[in-house]
Amino acid sequence: MQILCGGPWMKTDTQLDDTERLSELIGAIYDCAIDPGRWEATLTDIRDFLGCHNAALYLIDAANGAARLSVVVGIEPQWQQKMLVYNDSVMELFGHASDYYTRPFDHAFVIRREIPDEVMQTNRYVVEWARPQGIEDAIHITLLREATRMSLFSLGRHESAGYITDREVRLVEMLAPHLRRAVAISDLIDMKTIEAESLGGAFDAVAAGVILVGVTGTILHTNRAAERLLDNGGPLQAIQGKLRASDPAINERLMRAIAVAAGDRLETGASGLGVALTQDPAPLSIAHVLPVSRGDAHVRFVPNAVAAVFLSSADDNPRINLEPVAEAYGLTPAETRLLGRIMCGESLAQASVALNVTPNTSRTHLSRIMAKTGTRRQPELVALVNRLAPPFAPRHQ
Repeated sequence: MQILCGGPWMKTDTQLDDTERLSELIGAIYDCAIDPGRWEATLTDIRDFLGCHNAALYLIDAANGAARLSVVVGIEPQWQQKMLVYNDSVMELFGHASDYYTRPFDHAFVIRREIPDEVMQTNRYVVEWARPQGIEDAIHITLLREATRMSLFSLGRHESAGYITDREVRLVEMLAPHLRRAVAISDLIDMKTIEAESLGGAFDAVAAGVILVGVTGTILHTNRAAERLLDNGGPLQAIQGKLRASDPAINERLMRAIAVAAGDRLETGASGLGVALTQDPAPLSIAHVLPVSRGDAHVRFVPNAVAAVFLSSADDNPRINLEPVAEAYGLTPAETRLLGRIMCGESLAQASVALNVTPNTSRTHLSRIMAKTGTRRQPELVALVNRLAPPFAPRHQ
């Protein structure tokens, strides 16, 4: 998908301060996860808020370089087509920042701060493509960098607006975690082919327990995993239709986290608010509370939801869907079964007994798995699978 448009690029209404406007934009970003057709309008709003000339969001298939998502605003179609000619020059430009391809997520790359002037004077992309449009600076940020996909977000600054400032860097880095999450979700669940009423089925496929709640903890929707957790007499309960923790002190913290999520996305951070539901000696259980209230796309599914509560427990048996990982790396069924046991925390000896194979056979399978995945140590393999495996239970589980 590729969307092109022009339009004004003046700065945002000064009557809205950065915090309030940023919160609104984050809400719009999460709406894009449900309805990717909103990306064009949302990128336009982000561009205008930051006083930039153009904005672009890409999700690239690492296997073939094809764009799974491509949304560009502020660049005329003829210039967008010409940009393909300058791919090598773009890579040359970025190559002058030694850590561009390895720097941590959410750390922005600003052209005018990191590229020497002499390079800017001779680079074909700058001289023949950017400057004829009046684009004198740009900020780039990597959202995803995985074995199967890469996602990039960028903004270009017109010469009349000056260079990128610390304000733009700070705000882009605050938006980046939310952009990354929305891109990842929309890539996993293509909402163009899923009607709003079937979204509940998508929640049911998630291996973790997910509970959508209202501002006072009223339970509005639970997926199957959450229903099992609420029914087993654990630290969370459904009491008169409301989500409650059995411990009063923990319940107070949980309700406070839901209230914060309902009132202000920015306070929840990139990964939400974590609330410990149990204490020693009981197995640790955590509720992660993330906001869902801003914007309006979600109202077609659960109109009054303000927060999503994700449940995880240290004694849960992980249910990881290894099918995509096995397909991507060409793992055999036997290798996939062993990897599943390892991901459940079993040692090689325990996995050998469970799979009824010899320890030598398990070591051979593990050696082949590591060779295929390019990992050298078992913790590195586990970390790779955790990054790549989708959060959905296997079909046959």
